[in-house]
Amino acid sequence: DDKAALVERLLGGRADPRVVDLVSELARQRWSTPEDLVEALERFAAESVLAAAQADGDLETVEQELFRFGRFLAHERAVREALTDRMATPEARVAVVHRLLDGKVHPVTVQLVERMAREPRGRPIMAALSDVERLAALRRQRLLATVTVAVPPTPAQLERLTALLTRAYGRAVQVNVAVDPEV
Repeated sequence: DDKAALVERLLGGRADPRVVDLVSELARQRWSTPEDLVEALERFAAESVLAAAQADGDLETVEQELFRFGRFLAHERAVREALTDRMATPEARVAVVHRLLDGKVHPVTVQLVERMAREPRGRPIMAALSDVERLAALRRQRLLATVTVAVPPTPAQLERLTALLTRAYGRAVQVNVAVDPEV
């Protein structure tokens, strides 16, 4: 109750009352570690943003943009490091996100990546992106499969692969294709 009261003092009047209620209730719970509470809050935040994108019919677009950004980062070490540099200010990391993404992707994608860069909490950006991609796929009630190929598959090949995976797993599968000529 003391923790919940602290949340209400800190957030009351500054945040939506529903947010204050949610965070207060979470603060009342027992957590194995303080990091578990932070992780739960981060997940709730991502889920909320993804739910809004889904309600607007933009969830699939956001999911695909997150995947493409992850593929870009996989080949750009300097950018990955800039987005998680602990010596840089959160504002500097966010500025990198805006230089890379503003006007090129959905605003929800920018919002999600901005959050990852602002507070990396010691996590690699690639892991954070993967987690949010999985949450998006779950919202769309799909499994997520990433296929790495030497050359882009034809639409017919991609459709066949998706159908095979859907049959094998008994539920819809979102297939993301990563092209790596070295495979």
